[in-house]
Amino acid sequence: MSHLQRSIWNGPPERLSDAFHLTKQKGERAATAVCEVWSHPFGWELRLKVDGRGLQMSSVVKSAGEMIETAEQ
Repeated sequence: MSHLQRSIWNGPPERLSDAFHLTKQKGERAATAVCEVWSHPFGWELRLKVDGRGLQMSSVVKSAGEMIETAEQ
């Protein structure tokens, strides 16, 4: 399987605006989930983090439409 790489790639990944930020109250504490968006040679990488405990899930998408669909899921 071949993948198309961006024609212009100028270095390390950059963090972009978050796709979403959710907070849910659990008794006396709150749980927070953040879907970070990072630049990637093949498009964008979505990184799901829960309560700052590191990476829970990661997905690379090639289009803005695919990014929105993946973030909604």
